[in-house]
Amino acid sequence: MTKIERGAVIRTANAWDNFAVGRLAATIAPVPLATAPTPIMEVIVQNNPGGQESAYVGNVYGQPFVLTAGSSVTIPVCDLSLVYVTSVSGTVVINWLAGI
Repeated sequence: MTKIERGAVIRTANAWDNFAVGRLAATIAPVPLATAPTPIMEVIVQNNPGGQESAYVGNVYGQPFVLTAGSSVTIPVCDLSLVYVTSVSGTVVINWLAGI
């Protein structure tokens, strides 16, 4: 098991002490899940089940991972603002849940 050290607290990577949730609308311009640095342990990103468009997930340089309506991906990442989402056309609603 990977251990993550934050200050004097050491936790295993699969144990969340708390979590944050969010929702955002993404269009053809890539947008980060957070506009300011937000320390996290991992994030689950879901394309809203009621949507029609596919969402694309990645980083600032590219969003190659495709999420069809209702599908999700778990990304181990240390900062929520490093995860970007977009769509090819239209607007997609993205739900996310981050372990902090």
